[in-house]
Amino acid sequence: MEASVFLVAVMLALAEAQVDLLPASYLKHVRPKTPDGSPLRVGVSWHVSRIHQVDVDAMTVQLSVRPGVAWVDPRLNYTGEDHRDDHAHLLPLTLEFLEHAWKPDLFFLDMRDVRKFEMIDEVAGLWLLRNLTLYLSFLAMVTVDCPMRFHAYPFDVQNCSLAMTSYEYNREEVSLFWLPEGVSSSHQLTDQLPGYDLRLLPAVVTTHSWCQDCFLEPASALQSGFILSRRFSAHLLNAYVPSGLFVVVAWASFFWPPEVVPGRTVLVVTSLLTVVSMYTGVRATSPHTDYLKAIDIWFFMCILFNVLVLLQFGTVITLRRCQEKAKSAVVAPAPKGGAPHRLTPDLTQVKKLQRWEYHFELASKVLFPVAFVVFNLVYWGRFLSHREWH
Repeated sequence: MEASVFLVAVMLALAEAQVDLLPASYLKHVRPKTPDGSPLRVGVSWHVSRIHQVDVDAMTVQLSVRPGVAWVDPRLNYTGEDHRDDHAHLLPLTLEFLEHAWKPDLFFLDMRDVRKFEMIDEVAGLWLLRNLTLYLSFLAMVTVDCPMRFHAYPFDVQNCSLAMTSYEYNREEVSLFWLPEGVSSSHQLTDQLPGYDLRLLPAVVTTHSWCQDCFLEPASALQSGFILSRRFSAHLLNAYVPSGLFVVVAWASFFWPPEVVPGRTVLVVTSLLTVVSMYTGVRATSPHTDYLKAIDIWFFMCILFNVLVLLQFGTVITLRRCQEKAKSAVVAPAPKGGAPHRLTPDLTQVKKLQRWEYHFELASKVLFPVAFVVFNLVYWGRFLSHREWH
């Protein structure tokens, strides 16, 4: 009981001491003035500790961020006497102090939602430096918009921007700069993000304009971001390799005799239906777009190659039927008063059709694989180079 009373007394004394930091004439809605009249410099840093979700349908990224904000308030009544022992560098203050003091109105641009973490209390801290610098740090879960383009899916690379600016103060009033720690991330961040490789973008200082020729003046801003590169090994094993193999399997019909009509037909049709079925499953798990993606082009070509094999076999059957027709004996109509007689087969036409069939089958055995290899060279060269360029 005595310990609890003592703790309450200490907390009340600390709160009173913090209020004493603010002079009677202090106005929390007025930003601190600098001696030379220049914009107030506000330092910012943030540490990305985890990326929880990448929503391709909503085009948002949800991540845990620990921002740090520092600014100098020369109006504080403090001479540095409490900076000693364990608090020689940073003197902790309670968060209630901010209810009475000025603080920068910073926020993340393109922010859809933000939630601060709480456990026993809010996960945040406020410290005072000897030179009257206030340093605020807190942990928040931020959901930001990230415009995504899926033309190269599943080889797509998404560039997501993360920028911070002031809502009320323009660049002539508040100037943002990066603290020494700048932008950082957890070493295990990539391992915690299945399906993507992560790379942070350099931190830059920029200006944010609300609109062209609008009433609000441009504000100082800080910008960084991250690049999400999709890992495509799973797509390679689950979609690309099987569908490509079924295209190759369909070519086995070129080496079967044309007389085996049921066997060749079943092989080609089965390969075609399997690729179509695989494409249906892939579309169900792919981002929904109104334009063609890289994986759509792949499956379209695989289906096209299987259809062409089916048409090739149909052409061979047609040539065979023409040969049988030319080989069969033809009964000529009988002249008046005479008896009908049989014509001999057109052997010249039969040999011609046999040559056409032979060369057509031989050309198919060569042209189909060559065309598929050329398509693969163009396809993989195009999209992998696009990935490396990003």
